[in-house]
Amino acid sequence: MNQNRGVSRRKFMGGVATALTYVGMKPAIELVGAPAQRTARPAGYVKISNNENPYGPSEGVREAMTKAFEESHMYIGSNGIMNAIAEHHGLETNNILLGAGSTETLKTIDDAFLQGGGNIIGVEPTYETTYRYLTNTHAEGNIIPLTSDYRHDLHAMAHAVNFDTRFIYICNPNNPTGTIVSDADIKELLDSIPENMIVVIDEAYHHFVEDPAYSSAIKYVKEGRNVIVTRTFSKVYGIAGLRLGYGIAKLELISRMRPFNLGSINVIAKSAGVRALAEPETAARVIQLNNSIKKRVMGQLGDLGYEVIPSETNFFMVGIGRDIDPVRRAFRERNVEIGRRFPPMTEHLRISVGTETEMDRFMEVWNEVMGPADSQADGA
Repeated sequence: MNQNRGVSRRKFMGGVATALTYVGMKPAIELVGAPAQRTARPAGYVKISNNENPYGPSEGVREAMTKAFEESHMYIGSNGIMNAIAEHHGLETNNILLGAGSTETLKTIDDAFLQGGGNIIGVEPTYETTYRYLTNTHAEGNIIPLTSDYRHDLHAMAHAVNFDTRFIYICNPNNPTGTIVSDADIKELLDSIPENMIVVIDEAYHHFVEDPAYSSAIKYVKEGRNVIVTRTFSKVYGIAGLRLGYGIAKLELISRMRPFNLGSINVIAKSAGVRALAEPETAARVIQLNNSIKKRVMGQLGDLGYEVIPSETNFFMVGIGRDIDPVRRAFRERNVEIGRRFPPMTEHLRISVGTETEMDRFMEVWNEVMGPADSQADGA
């Protein structure tokens, strides 16, 4: 694996522009829903703490949700969502397992493959749901620190595999750092471990990636490898509250997971998912808005002298050189909710990307609470 991958990726971050263009697209408020239609909150409240889509579902998705109420009195099957996902990825429906967001799918994976103990290999910090359920199966986590540039150490992860290892977990892009594992490094990992070793790759933030070194791992499922990819509708599609996601794997692995799957997805979520997949232009607009706003705000923080970790997601991390909890409280007192702690990175704040207005307010509060980085060094 490329030991200099951090340097090359930074070059990509600075030099690669998106190939998509958005000329002539409708304003965001028409295309992806007006923020005013969201749940009422205190005046001036800004919630940029949970990596949500601040624009909400499109009008088309809302129409599909409303129509689905007509069937809410009945027990409904897949309602077309399995076929829609399969067609979207060029797979068969027997390669797909629905779940309530990525979280339920990850728990299903734990329940299916960790019965009787064993261990899993992952990094810290990352999306810790997979670790959270280890006590249910009496398994253990073999946790590897991130590299100095906040990335997965795939060499260390590969060397940690032993007889008791049940699977390797990779969040790609990683939550909370926003960094990626390149396609070349994923392939090298797969080629270097036993063929029967399962690799779980959480692609919740897949859509936001611009770095060409990255690629979805779904192609490895199509090759018949022991790879499970998890996806969610919570992020780019803007329906986090409906709880819809899925796992993708070869039939053998799906069959082992299916007995542990709750099948808890309701008809409204299924209908919303079908319509969301049919609107690629909406997803493209959300991605364009997110990445544009993210780069602007990250640049502003960088200009103030703060370390901002390059991010390929709808959030980013900024190092402040001191414990984040007093800062989080100061922001909350000003009606701005920012991300929680992610040990051991307790001097880094995770900031979700909101609307232009929300991020303008964030920067106002930042300048009020934090100011330039050199003022922190001076004890101001």
